[in-house]
Amino acid sequence: MEKFEIVKIKPVSEDARGMIAEILNNEPILHVGIITVKSNSIRGNHYHKNQTQYTFIIDGKFKLLIKNLKDNNAKTEQYEVDNFDLIKIPTYFYHSFEALKDSTILTLSTKSREGDNYELDTFRVKEIDNSDKTSLI
Repeated sequence: MEKFEIVKIKPVSEDARGMIAEILNNEPILHVGIITVKSNSIRGNHYHKNQTQYTFIIDGKFKLLIKNLKDNNAKTEQYEVDNFDLIKIPTYFYHSFEALKDSTILTLSTKSREGDNYELDTFRVKEIDNSDKTSLI
């Protein structure tokens, strides 16, 4: 089973011109999108059955809620994520991002989300039970 993870992306090269960082290697990415999120807005509140999603925070800060829906004993976990964090979200992991400030993210998916297929593998969740929430901030 794939696991959820947060990786802080670090530069592989830096000099007077700026820096170079590698976000993702050796993954079959079929969709890349950029999303802007206004402060106090929530994105997500869903899970995917057939695709792994990677979310890279270009600029911003979020409260992330995540829960493995295939594990009956799983608790909703809460994290604070920000600039240059890469979040790997496997299949059947509910996820919700609440922007703590205006933010810009890059989403990368292992399945195509082109045109009318954008929501094909997106399963909305109205509300997740947060009474079991574990704060990892």
